[in-house]
Amino acid sequence: MEKAVRVALVSDLHHCHIDWYGQRAEKRLDGFVERFLRRHREEPVDLVLLLGDYSLDFWAWDVGGSYVHRRESRTQVFFRTVASRLPGPVYAIAGNHEQYSPEDFERFTGHKRQGYARVQGNLFILLDTFAGDLDPEGDSDGTYTGADAGYIRGLMDEYPEDRVFLCAHFFDPARETEDFREIVKDKRVACLFQGHTHLSSVIPLGGEWGNKCICQTGNYSYSSDPRGPEASFWGWREAVISEDGMRTEYYTPENRAVLDGKEYVHPEGRQDGLKIAFDA
Repeated sequence: MEKAVRVALVSDLHHCHIDWYGQRAEKRLDGFVERFLRRHREEPVDLVLLLGDYSLDFWAWDVGGSYVHRRESRTQVFFRTVASRLPGPVYAIAGNHEQYSPEDFERFTGHKRQGYARVQGNLFILLDTFAGDLDPEGDSDGTYTGADAGYIRGLMDEYPEDRVFLCAHFFDPARETEDFREIVKDKRVACLFQGHTHLSSVIPLGGEWGNKCICQTGNYSYSSDPRGPEASFWGWREAVISEDGMRTEYYTPENRAVLDGKEYVHPEGRQDGLKIAFDA
């Protein structure tokens, strides 16, 4: 490997009609881009992976999904006004709120619902685990289908020397196949990354999964942390991969917001770290 590879994994930005923590979507996401580029100037990233939920285009609550009811694709707006300003290369997959057909998802985003990226012998497999019931006629929270084990094996066979990182909007281990479990146990697979939960913690999968972990990518919309939003505030996960191993942590830039009617200042910080040593 020529040098350490820096990867940023971002999810759950939700360009939509809801104001979170006192900020409208446009202001919140402009702030995200500004802070992401500032961080990039400090320590440049080699790859940006967007793991879904760019909108609420398909949504089963409140006013429903913007695309279902008005044919308004906030996903398209997100990619035109936010993702286009991020340092490349940028790869993206669908979340449970982007239940577009493969053709429409690519038309609105410029990306396929499922894909992969390679950097210096590292293979990031980007999985579509919400591939069911696409283009619903009514409101939807998405239909979980699990990881496509055949797709993963095909890429691992095509790039047999690469180290593998499995990425999806969400993994539900209890609903995955035995074939997928065997893939995760493979020594070439370093770890898994997911969004969806709006949390930043690291989930150990245990011995039956080869003691691998799922690293969660937090949010830049609203936190689901039961300890309060301060515990998993706006940010993204960073990973630094070298020849010998990987270190990853959730990065939160300094931010100002409104919590419970009061101004809240969130300090720059790093949390929920994990270090992995690669086998020689």
